[in-house]
Amino acid sequence: MNINAKRPERKRKHHISCYLDDKEYIAYRDKRSKTYYSQSEYIRKCVLDKK
Repeated sequence: MNINAKRPERKRKHHISCYLDDKEYIAYRDKRSKTYYSQSEYIRKCVLDKK
């Protein structure tokens, strides 16, 4: 492994995190489990989809 190798630029540069209580986490987990999305994909879909 070359420690001097530069990592490729990320397409998405903004990182977010949040805390959920048990009820919120269970709702999130249950809804996401019904999809084939990764955590990141699911959050992006929730943010970007228009209703």
